Amino acid sequence: MMNGLPYYKAYPRDFIEGTIGMSFELKAAYRLVLDLIYMQGGNLPDDARYISGLLGCTLRKWNSLRGELISLGKIEINGEFLTNKRAIIELETARKYTEKQSENRSSLNKNKGLKSPPINHTEPYTEPEEASASSVRAPEAPPTGGEKLVSLRRRIVAEYAPSLPPDTGYAAVWIGQGYDPEICMGVISGIVQRGRKPATLKYFDSAIHDAHQRKAPAIAQAKPVTPVDPAKVTPSRWHKLLDDWHSSPKDWPSAVYGPAPGEPGCVCPQEIIDLENERRGKVAA
Repeated sequence: MMNGLPYYKAYPRDFIEGTIGMSFELKAAYRLVLDLIYMQGGNLPDDARYISGLLGCTLRKWNSLRGELISLGKIEINGEFLTNKRAIIELETARKYTEKQSENRSSLNKNKGLKSPPINHTEPYTEPEEASASSVRAPEAPPTGGEKLVSLRRRIVAEYAPSLPPDTGYAAVWIGQGYDPEICMGVISGIVQRGRKPATLKYFDSAIHDAHQRKAPAIAQAKPVTPVDPAKVTPSRWHKLLDDWHSSPKDWPSAVYGPAPGEPGCVCPQEIIDLENERRGKVAA
C-alpha cells in the first residue's frame, strides 16, 4: 500500500550534481526509485518483480541497476526494504510539520473566543531563562572524506555555471592527498574568475599544490592517495572515465584508478574498454 507523500520537495541542483558520472539509464532509474520510496513512506519493498514492472525493465536489468545504486550509496537496504537517507529525513520533517499544524489548529479551536491579556508596558523586562542542556545542540562532527568530496564537486560545478564543468571525479585525488577544500576552491575560483575555465581539473594541480605549500605546508607533504579497489568501481564510472580519457588522454587520474588503458597494469575491465572503442567505431588491437 502506498501510504507516503503524494508529492515531495525536489532539489534539481542536488540531483544533477549528485548524479554526475552516472549513465542516463541509471539516473532515470534512480529518479523513479526515489519517487517510489517517497510514495511508500520511506521504505520501498525490495521486490524485484514489483519494481522492474513499474520501471518497465527486465528483472535482470533492474538487479543490475539496483546493485549500482547501492554501491554508489544512492539507496540502502533496510531489512526487506530499499530506502534513501534524504527521503527518510524529508518524510520525518513533513510528518512533524503536519503534526505541528494539527496542534496549532486544535489550539486555535480551544482558545476561540478567549480575550488576550492586556499588555502592560510598565512591567519590568526580564531576561529569558537560559537554555537547558537538552536544548543545546551538540557540536557537529567534522565532515568525512566522502562528504568533503561531494561538497567540493558541487562547488566546482557551481563555479563553472552556466558552463558545463569538467569531470569533477578528479577532485578525489585532492581529497585523497588531504588537501583543504577551501584552499582548492580559492585557487579554482581565482582562475575561473579571470575568465579561464580549463577543460580538466588536472590543470589546477600545480597551483593548488603551490597554494598548500604557502598556506598549509604540512598538508602539501601528505602521503600519496590510495588507489581505489577496482572491484568497487561501477561500470558507469568506468564508462565516464573512459569517455573523459578519450577526450583528453593526458588526464587519466592514475593516482586513483591506476594506469591508463593500454598501459601495463591497467585495471579497467577490458570488456568495458572494448565497448567504448566499439562505440567510437574503433577496433581494439
